[in-house]
Amino acid sequence: MWRLALVVTVAACGARAPLSTHRTAPAPGVLTAPPGEAPPAAAGPVTEALAPTYPRAADGGVVLSRLPSPHRERPAPTPPIDRIDDARALVGRRDPRPPLVAALAWSSQLVGRPAPPVDDAAGLIAWAQAAAAWRSVPALAPGDLIVFDRAVGGAPASLVAVALGADDRGVVEMIYLGAGIVRRGFLDVTRPRLRRDRAGRVVNTALRHNRDQPPKGTRFMAGELFAGVISTAPAR
Repeated sequence: MWRLALVVTVAACGARAPLSTHRTAPAPGVLTAPPGEAPPAAAGPVTEALAPTYPRAADGGVVLSRLPSPHRERPAPTPPIDRIDDARALVGRRDPRPPLVAALAWSSQLVGRPAPPVDDAAGLIAWAQAAAAWRSVPALAPGDLIVFDRAVGGAPASLVAVALGADDRGVVEMIYLGAGIVRRGFLDVTRPRLRRDRAGRVVNTALRHNRDQPPKGTRFMAGELFAGVISTAPAR
């Protein structure tokens, strides 16, 4: 009798099936099938199909913005320019050089002549006047230097830009270095206070790119700050 009771007790203490109907989730990448059916063939790791293809930076990090932002890059030597399109491609880049040094280099590269041996804007104007290269009317050609007064700190000849050409309206296109960034501007001395024409096209752009405020009653459009042009081909 006691032997029968021992057998019943041992059977009762054996492993039992779980009472809950909850099933443990399969491991990632493991395919299951209903009872009685063969499991389907493995389709490879799931992580490969779901891995996003984000662009990677040089240091291996993820690039969050895909928009071009050359002005956020560290200052680096500006590539040389041989054509007008090369000059336009510089817009938005940082340039560590002083504005006058950059303008003289761009002008020299565009016209294929050495830059004037000057150290500052006053020396540049003196050189231009001595070489009969100073012009009070902007009969401009690509590479000519455009001088502006009161563009920075209210000083004379405080900004020098490089002409890229003029359109059918006579509006001059130019590039210059403002606040360490290559910028593109427009100039029309015959309409110095006009920002845009009736068609909405730019006529003059603002050249002040710092915290200086213009004196009361004055403006800072390109046509109003124009001082003169230094021709890169004085003989013409």
